[in-house]
Amino acid sequence: PSIPSPLSSRAADQLRVELQRSHEGKPPILPLWSMADGRRKLHRDSIALHPDWPIIPYASAVESMAVHQAPVAVVQPRSPAARAFAGLWAAVEAELRKN
Repeated sequence: PSIPSPLSSRAADQLRVELQRSHEGKPPILPLWSMADGRRKLHRDSIALHPDWPIIPYASAVESMAVHQAPVAVVQPRSPAARAFAGLWAAVEAELRKN
């Protein structure tokens, strides 16, 4: 997970390079944007560089998971955050089917 910012993108790129260097072959990597806030220009600009990455929004529904000690799909199943997590799992399943 990366917060949509140049610093986080740089760290993710460095991590990807290190993982590929230190592991035989190329391990599957599924980057995603986390705590994305569409009101922030920096976030929008960063997301535009990798629009295919799944996006988990910055939302109170996500933060409430810790309070309720339950997944957002249980706490607020119709929220945009719950839909985002469902999309993330679909992307993970699709990646696993490739391998």
